[in-house]
Amino acid sequence: MEETVNRPEQHGLQSSGQSHSVCNPQADLSGGLRRFNDLVVSALGTAQRDWLLSVRELKKLQRNNGRVARTDRAHNWINHQAIKRQANLDAILFRALGLLPGDVKDGPEDPDWAARFFGLAADCADPERQALWSQLLVMEVERPGSVSPLVLRILATLSPQMVNWIRTVTRITINNFFIRLAEDFNTDRGLVPDVISLLEEYGILRTHKDTTKVFKSQLEGSFSTNLLYNDKVLRINHKDAGKELVLPCYRLTDAGTTLVRALQAEENFSADVAYILEIVKFVRKQGYSVLQADILKRHSNNVVSKHSPFFELYALRGLGS
Repeated sequence: MEETVNRPEQHGLQSSGQSHSVCNPQADLSGGLRRFNDLVVSALGTAQRDWLLSVRELKKLQRNNGRVARTDRAHNWINHQAIKRQANLDAILFRALGLLPGDVKDGPEDPDWAARFFGLAADCADPERQALWSQLLVMEVERPGSVSPLVLRILATLSPQMVNWIRTVTRITINNFFIRLAEDFNTDRGLVPDVISLLEEYGILRTHKDTTKVFKSQLEGSFSTNLLYNDKVLRINHKDAGKELVLPCYRLTDAGTTLVRALQAEENFSADVAYILEIVKFVRKQGYSVLQADILKRHSNNVVSKHSPFFELYALRGLGS
């Protein structure tokens, strides 16, 4: 079936009355029309752009006396989308190949998961988010079932700004939470209340009902617990074995934790010294002492197999007070 291209006045569009080069249909585009053109070409290809510009008389199509088959545009769009999606998948797969682990955990591969993954990942053209798709694929290869379909749906909806906010959270995340410190500490990092609300709406953070995390002693005879924070271990001690460490915090959802771990694996964050300082100040007020060691090797996300000697953070005690 063919479609007749109506005159501009029938569409409520005014002709510019200028002549435009067929070789360069974008030559005189500006403002909203240029952005409109860029979005159309990016998603639908040049064939759809050419038809739209012919409607607006910015380009005359010398084909069938101005008649362009809708089926031709549909085929061009399908081809454009297929090529674009394939290029996106090529980039994600190529990156993942260089990250594959030598050892993997036992577990069945889920073909439905794979279909969801590649269906969503194929629409991602942003290199930064493609890197996260690669990391999630590697995580699932290493441990089948570790990346839920919900994580895939969330990542597919994230804007670059949302990824930046999750990156900020990642820099201060300890396992699956980050400590709720003085308001200006979070505000200085862009984690204002509206951003926290957005992170909750996107399913990255749990709602405010989870406001504390309680740690019991890992030893008998005295209180001692370890916080694994990026490349550091913070060992928090107290003479009273019955003591419980209570930390006000924001807690990540399971999906949020998975995305944070993907970002950690991709960007290999070092510990934020200012964050450690604030933690030290906070727990010292409750009578705890804090020791620190470098993580040299992890057995898993929650187990350190090798670390440097511990030293107490006396040097931080008076700073920033």
